[in-house]
Amino acid sequence: MINSGIAKLNIEEPWATAEGLKWLSTSKIPFVGENGEIIGIIGMSIDITEHKQAEEALAREQYLMQALMDNLPDHIYFKDLESRFIRISKSHALLFGLDDPDQAIGKSDFDFFSGEHSQQAYEDEQTIIQTGQLLNIEEKETYHDRPDTWVSTVKMPLYNKEEKIIGTFGISRDITKQQLAREEIKLKNEELIQAHAEKDKFFSIIAHDLRGPFNGFLGLTQIMADESSSLSTKEIQQMAESMEKSASNLFRLLENLLHWARIQQGLIPFNPIVVRLLPIADESIAMVFDQAKIKGIEITRSIPNDLAVFADYNMLQTIIRNLVSNAVKFTTKGGKVMLSAKPAGDNFVVIAIKDTGIGMRQEIVEQLFRFDVQTGREGTEGEPSTGLGLLLCKEFVGKHGGKIWVESEEGVGSTFYFTIPLNAPA
Repeated sequence: MINSGIAKLNIEEPWATAEGLKWLSTSKIPFVGENGEIIGIIGMSIDITEHKQAEEALAREQYLMQALMDNLPDHIYFKDLESRFIRISKSHALLFGLDDPDQAIGKSDFDFFSGEHSQQAYEDEQTIIQTGQLLNIEEKETYHDRPDTWVSTVKMPLYNKEEKIIGTFGISRDITKQQLAREEIKLKNEELIQAHAEKDKFFSIIAHDLRGPFNGFLGLTQIMADESSSLSTKEIQQMAESMEKSASNLFRLLENLLHWARIQQGLIPFNPIVVRLLPIADESIAMVFDQAKIKGIEITRSIPNDLAVFADYNMLQTIIRNLVSNAVKFTTKGGKVMLSAKPAGDNFVVIAIKDTGIGMRQEIVEQLFRFDVQTGREGTEGEPSTGLGLLLCKEFVGKHGGKIWVESEEGVGSTFYFTIPLNAPA
C-alpha cells in the first residue's frame, strides 16, 4: 500500500506465469491529480528473471565455496603474483595459528614457515606463473617452533576472465603419518638387509673360516695318533707348535663369534666407568705378545700415565686387543706396531694403532666395517682372518658414542683410529 509519505517504491517480486515463476523489478510512484491529491499509482515492471537466476546461482556457488573453505581438512590457498595470500581456508588458518583466515591476507609463506621451505615454495610458484604448468609434489614443511610436516601438494596457475595469470592457487594434504610410516618401513627393510648380511657372515665363518682351521687341527692330531711311534722328537715338537698355533687362532675366532652372538642377543652389559687407559692398553698388548714375538715384531706405546677415559673396561680391552692383533697379523717379520693416545677435544680421547705392515688398497679400506662385504684376508704368515674382529670393534666403539676409521697405504702400513669419551657425561 502506498501513502503520501512515500514518493517512490522499488521492489523485486515474483510473478507466477503459465511458463513458470518469473521475477520482476517494479518501480511504483503515486499519480497526483490537478488538486494535488493522489488519485492513483503509476508503475513500471522489468523482467529480471535471468538476472535473478544468475544472482541465485552466484550465491549458491559462493555458499558451496565457503562451505568447502570452512570444512575441508585439506589446506586451500590463493596467492597473487608475489606469492602473497589473497585467501586461505579455515584449516589453513588453524595451521598458521590464526583465528580468522582473513588475517593471512597480504602475508606470505615467509611469515609462517622457515626460510628453507618458504624460499622453495616461492620459487615453485614463480615457475608456475611463468610457465602456466601445474605442480604436483610431496614437500616437507619446516617451521621455526614446531616439528616438520609432510604434505602432498597440487599448485596451479590462477587465471582471470581474460585468461591472464594473476597468481597461483593450491591444495595441500597432510601426509606426515604416511611419510613416517614409509620411513619406518625403510628402516625395517635396512634392518632386515643387515640381519640377512649378518646371517650370511656367520654361515661363511662357520662353513669356511672355522671349518678350515678345525680340519687342519684334526689332521695333525690324526697323524700324531697314528704315527707317533715313528715320529722323531723334532717332528712331534713341530706338530705340537702347529697345533698350538691352530688352537690359538681357533680360540680367538670362537671368542669373537661368541662376543658377536651375545651382542646381537643384548646379553653383553655396558658398564662404563672412569679408568686409566695405560693399564688396559698394557693388558691388551700382553695378550698378543707371543703372537708378536714369533714374528719379531716390536710393540711400543705412547700413552700419558694419568690419561683416564670413561669406558666399559672389557669392551675397551677387546677393541685394543683386536686392533693390535690385526696390526701384528698384517705386519711382516721385524716390523713395528705403535699404540698411542691423546685428548682430541669435545671430551674425547683418540687412540691410534699404527703398523709398518702391508697396508691396504683404497677399495679394501672403503669396505672395512661392513657386514655385507667379505674383507677377510690372510696375514703375512698365513694367519686366518674373517673381518669379524673389526666389526666387533665398530660395535663396541659405537656403544661408547665414538667413531672408528682407518688410514692405509699399500706397502707402507695402516693406522686405525677410534675415539672414547674422556670423562663421564655431566
